[in-house]
Amino acid sequence: MLKKNAKSRSEYVARMNRVIAFIDKHLNEDLNLDTLADVAAYSKFHFHRIFRASMGEPLAEYILRRRLEKAAYRLSIDAERSITDIALDCGFSNSAVFAKNFRTRFGLSASEWRNSRHMISKQYEAENIKRKLGSLNKKMSITYGYGSQTWMIQQEDGERQVRLETMPEMTLAYLWYTGAYKGDESLFQDLFTRLFSWLAPRQLISPDILKVIVIYHEYPEITMDEQLRLSACCTVPAGTIGEGEIGIMPFSPGLCAISQFECAADEYQCAWDWMYEIWLPESGFLPSDVPAFERYDFNSYDKDTGKAIVDVCIPLMGK
Repeated sequence: MLKKNAKSRSEYVARMNRVIAFIDKHLNEDLNLDTLADVAAYSKFHFHRIFRASMGEPLAEYILRRRLEKAAYRLSIDAERSITDIALDCGFSNSAVFAKNFRTRFGLSASEWRNSRHMISKQYEAENIKRKLGSLNKKMSITYGYGSQTWMIQQEDGERQVRLETMPEMTLAYLWYTGAYKGDESLFQDLFTRLFSWLAPRQLISPDILKVIVIYHEYPEITMDEQLRLSACCTVPAGTIGEGEIGIMPFSPGLCAISQFECAADEYQCAWDWMYEIWLPESGFLPSDVPAFERYDFNSYDKDTGKAIVDVCIPLMGK
């Protein structure tokens, strides 16, 4: 009976993985109950109930929230694109529907949100970032190499590099998590212990080539902590088949800004803030719709110092 229940649970998680991945990919399209129930291979009646139990909110509310949060993020970083175009890009049928729902959720009109730069003012502490990681100054140069471009940035505490690189598609085995995660070292240890326990017996751990990836699907400056979602991932060969709670997905970051940091558990936010609030505005680039992520080598964590070497990666729109 226990084995049967475990198998049923694994199948349930696998089906939900497929649905969430489909919504992520098609957020700007018509996402009706019939289509998503087919993706999950459940009847419409059962799927609606199962989705709510899994995600903690009804399907329609989940999709609406994701679209509104994406629109709020785009409004915060892209001052040139019209509000109507952003609304349509995020899956709203017209500007009136978008305007009503946006004000209901955020208490501001879209133009008020954009003008107030609400996202930045919520958590960004410029002096704290500058004190820990340094601020940009005029001593900046750009070097070019085959397939990449590197910003060499002179700061008060030394030099920092931000490399622009077009990353190829990769295949990832992943385990997703919903909820608060900032600074929770034990959470990440648990997620990757479960992931490696699945990879190891399938001989999918090759320390010399394996990359560890953490993808952040939501916007921590906008999304409530309990609704934040991330994927703990490892690179695997194309054609790998997922099972149970472990899903398999293609991931195509495209052009990325990459900078390497050495971080303890409570220092990651400062690294991300430096990239988004210090470097990005000066660069002239805008983030793409591909979620930001962290990349690690297999043995990047130092147990003695409690720190890891991490590449902070922001997918970018081409200029």
